[in-house]
Amino acid sequence: MQYPTQIIKTVVNNFKNQYPEIEQIPAGIEPPPETETGDLAVALPMRAAGALQRSPREIATELSEMLKQRSELKSVEVAGPGFVNCTFTDSFLLKSVAKIIEQQTVEFPEPGSNKRVLIEFVSANPTGPLHVGHGRGAIYGDVLARLFEVFGYQVEREYYVNDGGSQIERLAESMLLRSRQAEGEAVELSEDHYRGDYLKEIVADSGISPGDSIETVARRGKEEIIAWIFSTLERFRINFDNTVYESEVAPPEAVGELVKRLEAEGLVRREDGATYLSTSKLGDDKDRVLIRSNGEPTYFANDLVYHLDKYNRGADQFIDIWGHDHHGYQQRLRSGLQALGCATERLEIELYQLVDLYRGGEPLQMSTRRGEFVTLDELIDEVGVDAVRFNFLTKNHNSPLDFDIEVATSQSEDNPVYYVQYAHTRLAGILRKADGQFDDVEPEDSLSEAGHRLVFKALGFVPFLQQTLAGREPHRITFWLRELARHFHTYYTAHRVVDPSAPAISARRLELVKFLKIIFKTGLDLLDVNAPERM
Repeated sequence: MQYPTQIIKTVVNNFKNQYPEIEQIPAGIEPPPETETGDLAVALPMRAAGALQRSPREIATELSEMLKQRSELKSVEVAGPGFVNCTFTDSFLLKSVAKIIEQQTVEFPEPGSNKRVLIEFVSANPTGPLHVGHGRGAIYGDVLARLFEVFGYQVEREYYVNDGGSQIERLAESMLLRSRQAEGEAVELSEDHYRGDYLKEIVADSGISPGDSIETVARRGKEEIIAWIFSTLERFRINFDNTVYESEVAPPEAVGELVKRLEAEGLVRREDGATYLSTSKLGDDKDRVLIRSNGEPTYFANDLVYHLDKYNRGADQFIDIWGHDHHGYQQRLRSGLQALGCATERLEIELYQLVDLYRGGEPLQMSTRRGEFVTLDELIDEVGVDAVRFNFLTKNHNSPLDFDIEVATSQSEDNPVYYVQYAHTRLAGILRKADGQFDDVEPEDSLSEAGHRLVFKALGFVPFLQQTLAGREPHRITFWLRELARHFHTYYTAHRVVDPSAPAISARRLELVKFLKIIFKTGLDLLDVNAPERM
């Protein structure tokens, strides 16, 4: 089926095709500021006037004649200095509603058919449990993957376990010190050790004792923490298709082959016993170390091997989702991949910002270095999975997020997830109250002004999701659902849905209720947040 925005866009694109000089100019299809002027306004004539050397109103008049050929449109008017306002017929909107009710689902176009996307996200170091910041990256990656999937892309979710380098040895040392403390020794952990109390639990669960070797403790500790991380993720409703270990994908021989390959390109130099990649020749601000003077490969070298492995697996697009502290690492990686001859345009990097926790407006202090942090498990225990998933997407991932625990557990419209879930619950309750009593009644064949606006808003969901995916902004889904909930709650307050004295009107309004319930369910499913029938 075609949604309203898509119909207008088709006509506008056909118009643009007549004039090559404006083909790249955005159509500017948006709801007008004043709803009474129409459902959608087209700003293209204003934008194209310079390129076509014509007045905006002249262009708008020509475009409006093409739009008037569409039977789905009730009215097309040129307004202001050169906008085109369009209003859809009730019959078109109601046919779309009927189709969605019949199918019990919305239709998604599949522009990504046969295209593969590999999304790597979370990838927290196996040195401790997931904290709330990891959770934000997790929900961003998961919902982005879901968006790709509904539009027909083949998606692989990947977790990269950074189990190489000195951090695992430092973890083992920290655990051995904790085991000695458990046996009564007066030993202290230095600032370089992992100091969180979670180590006590891991030491106890893994049966580590002071006499164990570093290698044994490292293996057991890593296994315990990785199991803990994936248990938390499963609880958070996030699963991965692939788990790739740094220690397996980037063994010494693979790093050696990488260096040889780069050396053959004339991009390797050696200084003071260390091996450098000349990334400064490729846009980086300086050359980067591949092999330290002690012969140990850097994280950068191993990461290049890992990303080369990704490219060799042949996805059409790779998306890395990292914490904001990796901002300066992006160019380094791109330069390294460019040196290897990889198409860097296939790699996309998204950075997410921190989460600041509050309780009743008072900040909760967190310090991952000292181990004083709130784990994702602890937050889920207190507010529930639905509240964490939804609220973590109430702000653009590029901006820090304030998460107030009291707000997230309140039953009020201040709590975004409650407000949206309550809309779905209210819709379910209306249908239970009606109990099928108007099923055999022919619905009214028109919509009230408020009903028209509500249906039009809801039918814009799929085109909106296409824009959301293109912008990599899944947080916009929560805003859209909250706005639809506000429209519905306002409509419900002003309109009696189940009214035995007006059966045709009730039958029509109940159709709208069924339709809206499907839309809300679709949106909440995309977020993997429950759509309750009762609250």
